[in-house]
Amino acid sequence: MDKCYLCQVSLFKFLPQDDIQLLERSGVEKRFSKGQTIFFEGDPVHEIFVVKEGRVKVLKYGSNGRVTTIHVLNPGDIFCEAAILQQKIYPCNAIAGTATTVICLKKQKFLQLIKKLPQFAQELINQLSAEVCRTHLIEAMGQEPVNKRIINVLLSLSKTFGQILPFTRQDIAFMAGTTVETSIRVLSSLKKKGLIGPARGKIYLNSLEKLQDQL
Repeated sequence: MDKCYLCQVSLFKFLPQDDIQLLERSGVEKRFSKGQTIFFEGDPVHEIFVVKEGRVKVLKYGSNGRVTTIHVLNPGDIFCEAAILQQKIYPCNAIAGTATTVICLKKQKFLQLIKKLPQFAQELINQLSAEVCRTHLIEAMGQEPVNKRIINVLLSLSKTFGQILPFTRQDIAFMAGTTVETSIRVLSSLKKKGLIGPARGKIYLNSLEKLQDQL
């Protein structure tokens, strides 16, 4: 593992160097090919993960078979910290969106740091609070018309990826909680309006301002 990679992760910025080194020694790198499952919903929680390379998609499968993408994680993002604190099993599924490397940190080491360092515990609470707000936003968005949900997904992704989104129409469907057919229809309509452009295997946003005006 690259020395001090964990120093770049925002959650760990308050950790003393000795504790960072402790985490590094306990961490294990794992590599996953695109589409490979990192964990399944219902698996027992033994570790949390930091994305080092690639992209991870956190998914929920509905009883009707519909897939909803809860979150897309990029290098430096940490995930499953809430499951470590609150649950004995993972509440969702995680798959590699691209060829991906994650750093696996043992549950006990993480919990020891929370007990030892109040400032670290507070930073974790802050991040979990932001996650709760984001989850509520996703739930509220689910009540909106599908075209608005898809536009909101595009605008949200642009904050991380800019105007060229490395996602397919199927990816957008899963993130918006709709069918692939509906995603294709809405994106085709946006394309006809000149709001998005063609990009093989990607989506190009011509004007964020004009997309915002569609809401």
